[in-house]
Amino acid sequence: LYAWAEEYESIGQCRRHTAPVRCLDFSKDSRWVRSCSDDGQLYFFNANSAQYQSNLSALKDIRWATESCLFGYGVAGSHDAAGQDGAALTACARAQGGDEGPETGGGVIATGDSYGRLRLTRFPSRHGAVHLEWCGHAGIIKAVVFDSDETHLLTAGQDDRCVMQWALKDDEREEEDADHRDEDEAEDYASELRDNEEFERPFDAEKVIDIMKVSSTVEARPVFCKY
Repeated sequence: LYAWAEEYESIGQCRRHTAPVRCLDFSKDSRWVRSCSDDGQLYFFNANSAQYQSNLSALKDIRWATESCLFGYGVAGSHDAAGQDGAALTACARAQGGDEGPETGGGVIATGDSYGRLRLTRFPSRHGAVHLEWCGHAGIIKAVVFDSDETHLLTAGQDDRCVMQWALKDDEREEEDADHRDEDEAEDYASELRDNEEFERPFDAEKVIDIMKVSSTVEARPVFCKY
């Protein structure tokens, strides 16, 4: 660690990891830092002294400026969702949406996995939580990050060497449409989805039906790709 205000004077070394460190987050007040490594370890350090923090209960209400550590509390449910078919979580980022509440909730979290899938769910990611999913990369998503005003999301692929930009916008559908939807019509449409031959996997139709029942506040779409 270095003190940039003191001409980058060395503060110390955070010694704990035994494997390469891949992710690093600072707390919003810059007093704490957390890091995770390839062996699945998550450690916390005092940013003013580089000392290891073993009292984890003292950090339960800390608000983090970013959410890139893959083994934090806020992404626990995303690991379960990715691992259902053997995939591994490889990247994550949080959009806080101006929320200034406790660390236990607020905003959304985007995750990427080893199958090239981008998923969006509310923060924190709970076990079995509903998520939205998009596919764009041909292989592992290595990095995920929101821009400064949280209107766009950038993802980088490890295998396809592709950088994609996703635009997030408010859901323009009116809630009244969902409240007054004819139940018979909805059931008929669900049957059509189940019989559609375009779905290659049997659970694709069920996934679409589940997403239809959820009112989402954001929508993402790929708008840029560069090799």
